[in-house]
Amino acid sequence: MFTPIPSFVGGLLLSYSTSTLLLSQGRVFGCSGVTHSTIAGCVVPESEQNSVRTQGWKWATTTGLLAGGAILRVVRPNLEAWVGASIFDDTSVWTIANLGLNKVLLAGFLVGAGTKLANGCTSGHMLVGLARKSKRSLAAVITFFSAALLTATQLAPLPASILASNAAAAVKPFVADLYDAPPPLIAFLIIAAPVLSSLPSVAYSLPVSPRLRSAAQSFFLGMTFSLGLALAGMTRPSKVLGFFYLPYLAPVGAPAWDPSLMMVALGGLVPNFIAWNNVATGWKRPLKEDKWECPSPTAPVDRKLLIGSAMFGVGWGMMGICPGPLLAVLGAGPGIATSALLAFAGTFALGGLVARPF
Repeated sequence: MFTPIPSFVGGLLLSYSTSTLLLSQGRVFGCSGVTHSTIAGCVVPESEQNSVRTQGWKWATTTGLLAGGAILRVVRPNLEAWVGASIFDDTSVWTIANLGLNKVLLAGFLVGAGTKLANGCTSGHMLVGLARKSKRSLAAVITFFSAALLTATQLAPLPASILASNAAAAVKPFVADLYDAPPPLIAFLIIAAPVLSSLPSVAYSLPVSPRLRSAAQSFFLGMTFSLGLALAGMTRPSKVLGFFYLPYLAPVGAPAWDPSLMMVALGGLVPNFIAWNNVATGWKRPLKEDKWECPSPTAPVDRKLLIGSAMFGVGWGMMGICPGPLLAVLGAGPGIATSALLAFAGTFALGGLVARPF
């Protein structure tokens, strides 16, 4: 089901989150990077590299992504009435029994290990890297999108019952006129949305240490990012897979091609490109920190990047979920985070730890 306006608005929220972190703290909002650092910090002996002092903003971002999922659970009925489609997949079909345990475990491991080797996923490489004209990010995006497309349509397509859940999840046509929206949603848009968008900036006015201020901002940006993912449709793996089902390439039983992710890219990438190449041009330092903490856009493309991106693309094409949406769905809790996604999360964490030394 094509949802152009909600997907575009979701892309704008993703752009706001990633650009704000980049321009204020000089850091890349990479969902896989913050997640892998958080997991490593919990299971690997603390060192200067993964201490709370140096990596606290990543742990705060991870927590914000999970908190955003919890908020989505609360506002889900009204949000779905506005979007015109479910923001989560049907849990009765998105199960290990339908998907197959081996496929779920392998997909999670490939996404975890691949994003660690490639040092990024769709958020870091596509939304931020492409906006910064990074050669590495361009190579990564081309590689993982190609691998995902080939996997989803030819190598490991999902069963027809899962494919059909994308079309079956429609609630009603998109409510384009807000006068027809339910009153609770109108109240949320009028009151909560401006508050949420201002929280990351307000965080830097708190009378606390700079480290805590950056962590507070990162938390609220992570929460905003989760809300953007839901509007974009990326918290529904079947909708993401629907983007890969191009005409004449889609597997038997697949629904019609869903181009919604093109609107996500438009809303998420174009503003980031403008912000980095027009607003931040010539800046010697970000707004709130002393130095930029992002890789050089001219760094060379290497074999590790290409192998990792290919692994990530295969895993993404098998299940239709990447690190950011995974955290949002997990944050939504039981009844939404199915057994399949929990198993996927487990091997995702394992894959990141296994690939960590390389």
